[in-house]
Amino acid sequence: MSATNLRYLSSELALADATTFIQWWGEQHASTTSSWIAWGGSYSGQLAAWLRLRYPTSVIGSVAYSAPVLSKFDFWEYDAVCTNVLTALGGAGCSKRLTDAYSQAVSALAEGAPPSAREQAIRLLKACERPNSTDDVAILLGSAMGVVQSLVQYNNVGSAHDVGSFCAAGTPTIRQFYYQLCNEFGQNTCEPGDKGCAEGVQPMPPPTVFAPIAHGDLTQPNTLCIGLYNVTRTAPALWSNRQRGWTNVAQGGRDLRASSILFVNGRNDPYSSVSVLPEQLSFQQAMGGLRSVAIANASHCAGMERTSSADPPELAAAKAEVGKAVRSWLALEA
Repeated sequence: MSATNLRYLSSELALADATTFIQWWGEQHASTTSSWIAWGGSYSGQLAAWLRLRYPTSVIGSVAYSAPVLSKFDFWEYDAVCTNVLTALGGAGCSKRLTDAYSQAVSALAEGAPPSAREQAIRLLKACERPNSTDDVAILLGSAMGVVQSLVQYNNVGSAHDVGSFCAAGTPTIRQFYYQLCNEFGQNTCEPGDKGCAEGVQPMPPPTVFAPIAHGDLTQPNTLCIGLYNVTRTAPALWSNRQRGWTNVAQGGRDLRASSILFVNGRNDPYSSVSVLPEQLSFQQAMGGLRSVAIANASHCAGMERTSSADPPELAAAKAEVGKAVRSWLALEA
């Protein structure tokens, strides 16, 4: 998909498309009084929440799983949550081994490193293509980070992740995903203490397992946004905070004001730090009809699947809350 076409890709257009479809469906089926509930996880969870916020007459309620409604440029919390989960589930030794492995990879791929070490690192990381520049190396190392990040984010899924599967499976849609990160949502993971990352946060968060790979500042993600999507620093700046800041203004960020939205998050999900957790609901939000459920020991999009007798108690309770919310919304429309 070309950069020219990608400029039409936005959450605003997706929301307008969704509400237009709802209207069209009602007209086609002579059912303009049907009740609709928005339902989604991750990006679609984000859209589900915003659809109820922006088009409240189109849906009577929304269930938003792992919905990252807060747009944020320096998303340091992601790696911090990953580190906490890795340490809690695998022990401090696991975290140390990962940090050591990343340090070795950085050294092996650095300029001036022995060719044999570089070749071994490229082979072990299963690079899609041979890195020929510092940007290529940064992307390869970022992919190595992504493997472990995905294992934490989807720790309830029994599939293996490696850079090879990242290259093979991620190619068709990853371009659109990164465009929206550049244009609307930010969410560049970074290391606390580096330039531009977690500035003003007190106390300063401790280093994460990804510290050896972390960018020295946040210019590298901006450079990729410019290079990948054919924008320059004089064009409407996808690399700046402007659009991401406007997303929070338009949608409310974590302080959105709407009714009949249920946020569902796993406590082990890195994206929960930019969603809405129960302890973050304001009095006004709660009185206005916003609800939030957090599931212990669960990760990204937990609870979306059907109820099972094998569900842990925390997961079963969360699913029961979803059912309760949906029934209450439907009762109001009866």
